[in-house]
Amino acid sequence: MRVLIVRHAKAGRRESWDQDDELRPLDPGGVTQAKSLAQRLVGAGITKILSSPYLRCIETVQPLGESLNIQIETDDRLREDTDFEALSSFLASLETEGVIVACTHGNVATELVEILLGPHLEEVDYPLRCAKASLWDLDLSRDKVMRATYVEGDSETTYITDGVARRTTSGQLAKR
Repeated sequence: MRVLIVRHAKAGRRESWDQDDELRPLDPGGVTQAKSLAQRLVGAGITKILSSPYLRCIETVQPLGESLNIQIETDDRLREDTDFEALSSFLASLETEGVIVACTHGNVATELVEILLGPHLEEVDYPLRCAKASLWDLDLSRDKVMRATYVEGDSETTYITDGVARRTTSGQLAKR
């Protein structure tokens, strides 16, 4: 199974938004980031797109869903205020085949990656990086991380290859 854990794109300052934070949309920079993310991932073989119900998360993966004609499914376990048990339940519910995108918030994305990396956590830069519109690309095989790559903009850093810590840095996220 391949899981792409995406942090939502730029959505403006929380302090500048006077409505329910769940309704805060992407700002113009975030819209651009979402389109770039879709272009980057359109050839990745994605089979399912999941998202926090917060508007900024949905809008981050909306261009990707439209490009692939895949409906975005919201999951409350990806909310900003989620807990460890909910995240563990979310991970246990994922299908074992296919390529799954899960768009969420920075704190949730890093916690998901920490859970998945488990004993490999010491092999990555800590604290985990998780910029707006970035993603962690993880290949899993029977609860083992076979590959872990952090992607931000046009660069990517791979920390684990074939289940072994090997740090490499390069440019494009290729279909795997």
